[in-house]
Formats: sequence, C-alpha cells, structure tokens
Amino acid sequence: MKKVLVLFFAIWLSGCALQMTEHVKEFECPPASSCTYTVSCEAGESLTGGGFKLNHPGIGVLDIWASHPEIGKNAWRVSTMNKQDETMLFSIYAMCGEVK
Repeated sequence: MKKVLVLFFAIWLSGCALQMTEHVKEFECPPASSCTYTVSCEAGESLTGGGFKLNHPGIGVLDIWASHPEIGKNAWRVSTMNKQDETMLFSIYAMCGEVK
C-alpha cells in the first residue's frame, strides 16, 4: 500500500496523469483439458492487476488453478482445468497503467 501511495503522490506532484487501460481476450478451454493463457500490456504500459470471467455462468465447472501476474512478462496469466464434456469460454483481463 505504501508504494502505491508514493507512486500516486509522485504522479500528482509532477502534474502527470495515470491512464488505465483494460485489455481483454476471450479463450477456449477444450473438454477434459488443462489450459494456460495470458493477456499482456502494450509497450509503455505497466501491469497493475488482472483477473478472469467464466463466459458460461451456471453451466459446468472450470477449475481455476492460478490467476496471477506473469513475472517478467508484464502480463496476467490464468491456468484452468475444464472437467466438462464441452468447450468452456472464459475471458482474461489485464489492467495496465501508463503515466502521461
């Protein structure tokens, strides 16, 4: 928390603005498969967070093994296991910031 407050205070003092962008991609995980996908920030942006969303609410189970920043890649990574007999669709979000 302390590092974040220092960053925002430094941006405020410099007269700059922090522009946030949400990058989203939809992925498929085939039946009875494990899947790992990532969504990256663009050049000049820094990853500030991320997450995922199952695009079939109420239908089936998609186990999420991990949802975390991919170290050294400026990307958000999600690893899943589809235990269903049908392909499951899900979205991964990467929240990226750029000082302007």
